[in-house]
Amino acid sequence: GSFYHCTTDQNAPNPGLFIDGLGLVGLLLNHQEAQLIISQSVQALFGEGAETVVDTQVQDTWEIDAKSVSFKNSRWQTYVDQLASKTVWSTLGVAPYTSKPQCDLYKLLLYQQGSHLLPHQDTAKAPGMFATIVVVLPSAFQGREVHVSHAGTTKILDVSQASGFDTSILAWYTDVMHEVKPITAGYRLTLSYNLIHTSPNIPPPALPEQMNMLPLRECLEKWNANGFETTPETPLVAYLLHHQYSSDNLDNGRECLKGKDVNMIAQLLPVAKSLGIVICLGNLERTVTGIVEDEGYGYHRRGRWG
Repeated sequence: GSFYHCTTDQNAPNPGLFIDGLGLVGLLLNHQEAQLIISQSVQALFGEGAETVVDTQVQDTWEIDAKSVSFKNSRWQTYVDQLASKTVWSTLGVAPYTSKPQCDLYKLLLYQQGSHLLPHQDTAKAPGMFATIVVVLPSAFQGREVHVSHAGTTKILDVSQASGFDTSILAWYTDVMHEVKPITAGYRLTLSYNLIHTSPNIPPPALPEQMNMLPLRECLEKWNANGFETTPETPLVAYLLHHQYSSDNLDNGRECLKGKDVNMIAQLLPVAKSLGIVICLGNLERTVTGIVEDEGYGYHRRGRWG
């Protein structure tokens, strides 16, 4: 899986965007309607420690809360659900064994010339939230590239060329560092969604570490084909997890996993399944038995003081 997603959809439905106090908003967004949206908006807040503040030096954006936004096109929610549960879900590499995610509208955001966002990481705005989805509605603009960074890799997401008449979808894990460059012309109208984990018995998705599974697959394929001169007498290969788990923990299966173990198992399962290999979680105990050598000191001491 990837730490981000970026696509443009020429066939996305018109959402029938409706804003309380303003009414139905036409798309492609024009200057007049953009100004009307601003009249119904407030300056976006920015997280600073435990507080949220308005700081246009960090984030210069207009926002409208989700409760004041609705969609008159009934196909829009179906479209968003498909994005969340299939398109974005697949790109981010979320394990296929989890249930359908919950995708909640968080804010409507409007950016004008000069609007920007300095590098930061998203905070979880709801329990179980693990990623952000940004839907860029038809609104012609220039600039506003999004720079996403993880594990030493930076990608530039630029959807400005298709902004006039197409809908673009961006997404990233909440822990991904991202920066939004200033708009140089026009307006950018977006819908920000929280992608929320809903599977009760499976750990929440974790940011992928870009593990290269090809060498492992090749090794397991060779093992399956008896390609090694020597193999373990017991057909078992053990791998140490990063965290320690009690037997009671492991009784809960994958739900008990933490940190790097979540991502590692999520990437290993599809490989193992395709090769007919079973993966089990367990504790390995080593027991050493033998006779303690007695040099006689204990006996004489007892005799002396007995």
